[in-house]
Amino acid sequence: QREAGSLWPDRLKQFWLPALISNNRIPADIHVKIGLDKPFNITEKYSVATYESLHAVLQPRVTFTEFLVHVIKTFQQGKPNAHWRTYSNDCSSCTFDYKYITKVETLTEELAYIFNKLGIPADPSVAMNAHHQDPYAGLQKYRNVKRSLRKRIYDIYKYDFILFNYTVPDYYF
Repeated sequence: QREAGSLWPDRLKQFWLPALISNNRIPADIHVKIGLDKPFNITEKYSVATYESLHAVLQPRVTFTEFLVHVIKTFQQGKPNAHWRTYSNDCSSCTFDYKYITKVETLTEELAYIFNKLGIPADPSVAMNAHHQDPYAGLQKYRNVKRSLRKRIYDIYKYDFILFNYTVPDYYF
């Protein structure tokens, strides 16, 4: 709330509330608890005071597993958030003939190659590579996630894994 400042109600409405709704964490009588005359409607814009009351009553905390459930539901509804849409759908790799596709993990080397090919001066000495030492470090977050949920997440991003030639360790499944 402090970090988002004046954007906080929008962030609450855009991220937290949908995730709470996806996980059935909003009580049917929440409107009574926060002083509204009619049921709370996520599409309606309320005053900052209403969102603060909602926050005070719900004390929203979304676990990693609840976030994954929400991600799955947004895909089922055909409305994934821009932050977790798939590259395979966004970049239209089957529609356009891309000359170069890069990976974040090896971006420094790949940009140096592309800049050289295009004759563009560059300073590739600035290290941009993310997770270069252990590309699977992020998978540790999935340790406590049920196998069935991990499988559903993989099924959503399967074509991204194929597109970028990523493999998933056996222990993920």
